This record gives sequence, structure tokens and C-alpha cells, in this order.
Amino acid sequence: AFNEDATIQSLNIGDADFAETEGFGAAALEPDFAAQFVGKKAPVAVADIDGIAGATYTTEAVINAINLAYVNSQAAKPESVEPAAVETLTPEVTTIEVPEKTLTASAEGFAGPVAVTVSFNPDNMIAYLLIGDAEFAETEGFGAAALEPDFAAQFVGKSVPIAVSDIDGIAGATYTTEAVINAINKAYEEKNIVSAGPEKPEGATYTASAEGFAGPVAVEVAFNDDATIQSLNIGDADFAETEGFGAAALEPEFAAQFVGKKAPVAVADIEVISGATYTTEAVVNAINLAYEENKLASAMPTVSESISYKASAEGFAGPVAVEVTFNEDGIINTLVIGDDRFAETEGFGAAALEADFAAQFVGKQLPVAISDIEAISGATYTSEAVVKAINEAFATRP
Repeated sequence: AFNEDATIQSLNIGDADFAETEGFGAAALEPDFAAQFVGKKAPVAVADIDGIAGATYTTEAVINAINLAYVNSQAAKPESVEPAAVETLTPEVTTIEVPEKTLTASAEGFAGPVAVTVSFNPDNMIAYLLIGDAEFAETEGFGAAALEPDFAAQFVGKSVPIAVSDIDGIAGATYTTEAVINAINKAYEEKNIVSAGPEKPEGATYTASAEGFAGPVAVEVAFNDDATIQSLNIGDADFAETEGFGAAALEPEFAAQFVGKKAPVAVADIEVISGATYTTEAVVNAINLAYEENKLASAMPTVSESISYKASAEGFAGPVAVEVTFNEDGIINTLVIGDDRFAETEGFGAAALEADFAAQFVGKQLPVAISDIEAISGATYTSEAVVKAINEAFATRP
């Protein structure tokens, strides 16, 4: 919460998705860490507070989130009214609805990068626009006017690509005005790259993702019979790598260099993105994960007119369901673990959903025992629940 003078009134850090490292970034949850921000004026800089030792990423994440919240608070402010009219008005809550799928991009302004968060409708018109992020530093009284809701509002409904002549520029701030336009057009170009991608091959494609610098980096990839990469498409709606660095993974030239390479791929096999090691490794890791799925799918025995059987057993945090098929000799042909009730612990029992865990059951004789497979480390209850559910499904066959 912010006071009228932009000082921080209160701060609460963390939610259900918080997963920073115990003993390092998890210190962000300590009341003393949050308390030092109270009274500071937004936007906040790293130099304004005592960062968490050994947890630079977490410290910067808190600061970036505060500054983004401040930008949103400014955009959400209702227009001011004359004091004399206040008594006759009923207060209203201003709500800004952010679309589920937005794109971000930035372009150089007068004093630094000017970022936009934008979405487009199917007719290539701007449906939503938010200008500015934690790095916004345009001049007060000039370029800073880009943060005013009225400036952003005039873009909504305009067709892209957009030109300076399509809107009312900010007086005395040509660089900032052009930066906003360039960033919008850049986001639109990236949208087209992600949407188009290379043509899908006639064969099956596999999708996978791995953690990059700013979030998951997804790939859609097809392999030839000799394990060489036939086609590759990088990025999806969750792609959020940094503009000017990891965002280069969306460039067609970057994806093209993987085609013809043999999986599994190594970082040394390709030309990495300068200054974006995390993103480069995420692409490579995601391709290799997709390749593992391809191998598992290829190795899976063909089942003619097989009947699947379902059962569940109690795990650590709830029921663990399986869907299994087996041949006349009681040999497991296929196995799918989990349904919409699956709630095992992330980092432990949730590993039961990984393809490699299920794959080790294929070819095993029923009934199966826990000693027949490699159990999930630290998740005995979940491992045993899978085994019990498989045996229960086998027992219920006609």
C-alpha cells in the first residue's frame, strides 16, 4: 500500500507460489526485511535497502514487484475531482482488467528503457496497454507523462503496427513517445514469431519446458528417426525472458541452428545467446526433455484393442490414481499416473507425474512390488500408493 506522496505504507511479501531457497531468499519472508521498506518512496532502488546476503535475485524480485505495483497504482488512480464536488460523489473502485495473455517489450527512451505490457485482439488491434516498469526513468514533466492513463488509453483500438502520426505525442518528449511506439511494434513482431514458428512436420511433435531466467521456456520440437531435430519452435504465452538478452531465443535464426543437430543436444553444440546463459540452457534442457518423451513414446509397446483399468490408493496428500493396461501374461504395457485430484508435494511426491517414473513400470510383471522399481526419493507414501493402485487395478480385471 502507498501513501499519497508515494511512500510505502505497508508491505507483505510472498504468497502460495513463494519458493525461494531456505537459508537465503526465504529470508524475504522475515518481518524485519519487509519493515525496512516502509516509509521509503517509490520507485525503490536496491541501494535504498539492506539486501539479503547471497540472494540477489530474491532481493531484486521484491524491489521490481514493489515498483511494478507502484506503476499499476498510478495507472489505476481515478481522475481528480474538484474539492467542492467531493461531498456529492459516491466513491467508486477503479479496476483495471489485465488480459490473461499479454506480451512485454521495451525500446530505448530519453533516459533509459521504456517497457510496455500489451495485448492484441484477433484483428491486430491493441486491446490493452500498460506503459512502464521498474526501470522507467523518463523526465518528470516531460517523458514521465507516458505513465498517465490518458496517454495509454489513446492506443487502445488502434491497429498495429502503429506510427507516431496515429496518436497525440507527448509535448517535448519525442524520444519517449517513439520508444512507446517502438516497444508496442516490437511486441507485435514477437507475437507473430511465436505464433507462426516453423511449419509443423508430418510426424509427431513433442512439447516440454525448462526454467529460464524469468520463467518457463517452452519448446515444440520434432525429431527424425535418427534423433536429429527436424523442426523447433521456441516460446509460448508464458515466455518472459529479458528484452535484449534472453528474448533473443525467439529469433528464428536462434531456433534454426538446432535443426539437423542430434539429440540430446549440448550447449557446446550451438551458438549461445550473449549474456543469456540461463535462457540458452533452458532451451537446450527443454529440447532434451522433449527428446526423452519421444524415446519413451517410441519404446512403448503397441497394444491392440487393450483395455485400460483405473484405480487409486491413498498417497501423502490425497488419492493417487493410475490408468494401466497389461497383456494376457500380466505384463504392464502402459501406465498413466495422476488425475485432477493429484496433490502430492512439489519436489517430492509430485515426481510421480514425470514420464521417467511411470516408464520404469512398463514391462514389469504384475502384481508389482515396491522393490521392483526405483522409488521416489523422500516420497515413500507416494511411491507405495502408485504400486498399490496398479495392483488394485490388476486385481479388479474380469
